[in-house]
Amino acid sequence: MADPVFAQATSADLERLLRPLLASRTFESRDEVLAVHESEPWRLRVSEAGDVAVLDTWRDHLDILAVEALWCAERTIPTAIEQAVSVAREHGFGTVLSPPVPVDQVHVYERAGMRVRETTATLAFELHGREVVAAPCCENMTIREGSEADIVPVLGVDRRCFDDFWRYDERRLRRLVERQRLAIAECEGIPVGYTLSVPGAEFAQVGRVCVVPEARRQGVGRMLLADVVRAAQHAGARSLGLCTQTGNRASHALYHRVGFRDTGDRFVFLESC
Repeated sequence: MADPVFAQATSADLERLLRPLLASRTFESRDEVLAVHESEPWRLRVSEAGDVAVLDTWRDHLDILAVEALWCAERTIPTAIEQAVSVAREHGFGTVLSPPVPVDQVHVYERAGMRVRETTATLAFELHGREVVAAPCCENMTIREGSEADIVPVLGVDRRCFDDFWRYDERRLRRLVERQRLAIAECEGIPVGYTLSVPGAEFAQVGRVCVVPEARRQGVGRMLLADVVRAAQHAGARSLGLCTQTGNRASHALYHRVGFRDTGDRFVFLESC
């Protein structure tokens, strides 16, 4: 059987893809899908067999092309990655990053010449009848909901908390703030941390928790998580989940103190050599 060829999606392909792309939250709206197809059609790729690959810049300050979604049979994955590498070279990227891959599928991506870049652990917090107790850690500490107007100061916090691989660029952060609930911790009116979360109707998700270095170990992270828990409970969610790097001991310690449990699930990001 010949290897599938992923080509740019046509307008006819988009009609078939719209529902799964929106259901998976790869895109938030029909308009967003159409805008990407019009401005960067090479990012949406399909094969004659119906396989789908969605590509995007991982971070605007890095030359990494991310596979945001890959829907195909396991045997097709190496071919899909090899073709994504060709697309990356064509558009000036240095490497290709896989989507989050369950550990039992890592070998499939390694066959395409990829190597493990980061490993994350999945943690969960059961929300029913529980709360996170947290006290203000400075006299004028507040947690407030943020908006697009807070993008610049939040970017400043983010740059101080993460290395180049993980920190957000403005485009991605703006997209996330449109989709998720932003909460900002301020001490004396100065942002010292923030969270991004999706409250959800059944299952809530924490997308980001960070606190600037000089404000750590003072309860700011606990206050932010208490705020996320309340918002998730208010939305009716039963459980709250998050992913964090396996090597980030400080974050694991915080989450376990608050009451999160390690589910045992591990996901891996792989990068092309």
